[in-house]
Amino acid sequence: MQKLSRDAKLSLASVLVGVIGVLLAVIFYFRAQREREPFYFIQSTRNVIVNRDRSIGDKLSITYKGQPLDTTNVAALQVFFWNAGREPIKAADVLIPLRVVLDGGQLLDASISRQTRSLITKCQMLTIQTQSAEFICSNLEQNDGLTIQLVYSGDIGLNVHVDGAISESNINLLHRPMSEAEDSTANSSLKRQILLTAVFPLLMVALLGPIMLTITGIIFRWKNPTGYDSPIKVLKRYSKEVMFTRYTFVLIGAWAGISFGIYYWLFIRLPEIPKTLIGL
Repeated sequence: MQKLSRDAKLSLASVLVGVIGVLLAVIFYFRAQREREPFYFIQSTRNVIVNRDRSIGDKLSITYKGQPLDTTNVAALQVFFWNAGREPIKAADVLIPLRVVLDGGQLLDASISRQTRSLITKCQMLTIQTQSAEFICSNLEQNDGLTIQLVYSGDIGLNVHVDGAISESNINLLHRPMSEAEDSTANSSLKRQILLTAVFPLLMVALLGPIMLTITGIIFRWKNPTGYDSPIKVLKRYSKEVMFTRYTFVLIGAWAGISFGIYYWLFIRLPEIPKTLIGL
């Protein structure tokens, strides 16, 4: 038993050292990268100004530049654009002009409602066309960006995207669970912090239970090919043997690495929307 315990401790130590080493290598690798990482996020909540499907919509008369908008809906939304990378994005790095583009409808107005460090970023709207608006910024360092407010007519839920080209980088649409831009209230931020710090890690730990029961069942079947017992009794009977098995330590280490990888990719690798842009 003493020899088993000593082997178990050595196995556990080697697994822990290996897992920690891999995780630190991954973290330091990503932190050492200096790249331009332009991201944008489209606010999913649309501010409806006129909805023709409602009874009040038929009673409103709206004109835009002298032209009546009697047959279409009118809505507004916000587009967040920022640099999440460590390498600044300068105006000279923009190879193809940056545009916010509507997939249908008509763009009535586009304006910058917020921008970080306006004396440095110097963002401004340029041309506004029927379905697109061009914008430019002098310098976007890490977490610098702007919020563009669009007013448009047409389908309220139409798709919006940002296109253009920036040197040595791709413009990425941010997809992220429980993003703070979905609801710019403190309550949303609190919910997300609870998810990050409590719910997700506890879920990963809880899912380790089936793995332990599986190992216990394998050991029990191997020792008693014709026997049968409930998983709880099996776990109690062979708990020490399971916990001090080298394969168990390897499996726990692998599961911890996978859990951390999922956690890192969902909640750490993908950037936060700068709070200045969402009014927090």
